[in-house]
Amino acid sequence: MKKTTTKSISQSYDALAPGYGERWRIFNDVVRGWVLARFPKMEEGTVLDLGCGTGAMLKAIHEKCSELKLRGVDASPQMLALARQAVPAAQLIEGDVERESDGRFDVVLSLNVLHHLRDPAAHLVRLKELCKSGGRIYLCDFSIDTIRIGIAELWWRLFHPAHRRAFHPQELRAMITAAGLVIEDSEVLKPDSFWRLQIYELTS
Repeated sequence: MKKTTTKSISQSYDALAPGYGERWRIFNDVVRGWVLARFPKMEEGTVLDLGCGTGAMLKAIHEKCSELKLRGVDASPQMLALARQAVPAAQLIEGDVERESDGRFDVVLSLNVLHHLRDPAAHLVRLKELCKSGGRIYLCDFSIDTIRIGIAELWWRLFHPAHRRAFHPQELRAMITAAGLVIEDSEVLKPDSFWRLQIYELTS
């Protein structure tokens, strides 16, 4: 199996950083809108975004409630540089999202990260551990549920150094349940005629 490393992810997203916001604008707007529509009403609290990228999600949360304490973790220094410009109020850390272990949060986000990871099942367990009792977890990743995206998934595995694997919704749902998480809401998002994203609101 291909060895995906934090370095390969960092290098891939460092290269993407300058045009990332515009290139993936529709894709990310759909995900962000889904999460914000279900985001818990809080006057204070803590939010952790694992794989925060350019900080667009954290910025939107800050605009919704400026009193929340925000933390983002990402492997790419170039993406984090953009995030620091977008949301200076957030604590932003360069690091491996699979090893984040400090604290418990009211909301934990893992959006389009899972397909990069060495151990997706362990990541789901870690999301539960990082989320406070009564908190919310938002998880999103590719949905491998059509022939076209299935073929693309094989290409990504072979030729994209930062991609490890993505899952059919039935498979990911089983992993979520095995991790001790409860699906409160879910949907397959279709930003355009090709992309399909499975997204979940979870509790422990």
